[in-house]
Amino acid sequence: MVRFLLNLLLPAFFFLSCSSRSDHTITIWAHFDPPEKKLVQKQINQFAAENPDWDFKLMTFSAQEIKTLYPLAVIGGSGPSILYGSTTETGQLSELNVLEPLETLFDSTFLAGFTNLSLNPVEPLKNQTTGQIHLYQVTDQIVNQVFILYNKELISMPEDSANHPKRFSISYFNEIYLSKSDSIDYDLVWDYNNPIVYYHFLSGFGGQLIDQYNQPQLDSPAAVAMLSSLRELTEKGLNLPLESNNEQARLLFRHQKAPMLIDGLFKVKEFENAGLKIGIARIPALGSRSGMPKPFVSGNGYSINPVLSATQKKMASKLITYLCTKKNQLERVRISFNLPLRTDALTDSSVQNNQLFKNLLSQVLDGTPQPSTPESKLTLQVLSSGYQEFLKDRTLSPEKAAREMQTEALNQIRNIRK
Repeated sequence: MVRFLLNLLLPAFFFLSCSSRSDHTITIWAHFDPPEKKLVQKQINQFAAENPDWDFKLMTFSAQEIKTLYPLAVIGGSGPSILYGSTTETGQLSELNVLEPLETLFDSTFLAGFTNLSLNPVEPLKNQTTGQIHLYQVTDQIVNQVFILYNKELISMPEDSANHPKRFSISYFNEIYLSKSDSIDYDLVWDYNNPIVYYHFLSGFGGQLIDQYNQPQLDSPAAVAMLSSLRELTEKGLNLPLESNNEQARLLFRHQKAPMLIDGLFKVKEFENAGLKIGIARIPALGSRSGMPKPFVSGNGYSINPVLSATQKKMASKLITYLCTKKNQLERVRISFNLPLRTDALTDSSVQNNQLFKNLLSQVLDGTPQPSTPESKLTLQVLSSGYQEFLKDRTLSPEKAAREMQTEALNQIRNIRK
């Protein structure tokens, strides 16, 4: 298992990942957009002013670079002091033994200050390699929620639609509220590489990604029903592109070639600044036979490198505690548009009275934690590629597509568990 994962993670620039060996240096690796990086750097600078004997460095990478660099760096005896990463990676990283157990580094008062929505931000995780249960990450934000962003000039929708999502389905959007403009190329666009969207649809039919034994569930009756509904919608006129990535989908929406886009709330202001009038709705049921989706919920949070000295681990936990204060959390979420998980920040009026956060909270409360095991990650990858193939190949039946996805997922899991 470890050998397979390391082969997957082999980067071209491993030696660039080494961090300072100074016992009084704390380095943070994170994936931040420029505005969020600037803010977090300001917060770190404020903390550094209170700890003048220490050096603090914030380094940002793409999410994929972090996945590839971090494990090998730690195994090689280096890497960052603190990793700010996704909850979906903790299972795999714990199996590689590159995360420090945190339960003894933070006091109980701090850990009790987090809210427990659909995702427990301080939940211990069982290491599938050792069988031990530890807290490997302190999660401070929920990050992965996507919504339908719609162009109000192309779609007419009742004012209360966001408050009554059960009245709607994607087919209903298409049949009732779409303005059939000649300039529209597609009814709905999204990043086809994002399996989270497909899981939204699957969960609406009661489907699961994996069962309690980490076995894929991609050929269940619910999965076949979802594929059948998607095929039915496209045959009845729902116009989807055959291929679509993030850049393509956002470009089509910005240029008003598509009135609906599935994307994150953080994109709303950007589109509004481009002159679009944006409405927001939860991703509704796929069709008349579907219930409301129960989306995956994941977050980002802090982990600590196990190769650090005891002094560094103590300072790293102190910095994490500082970055999770109410003041710093509220500053962050105003830029990231993610949901804060410290109770005092979540209950602040600036969050509770903000419509974007109300939409986010409403959807999260109906969600379920996204699993972080290697099996779930592989199954999600197969889900994404399989559904893209199904959308392209109209001769592929829902039953056959589901069987092929299940077989592929099982084969990939067998390979990593040999």
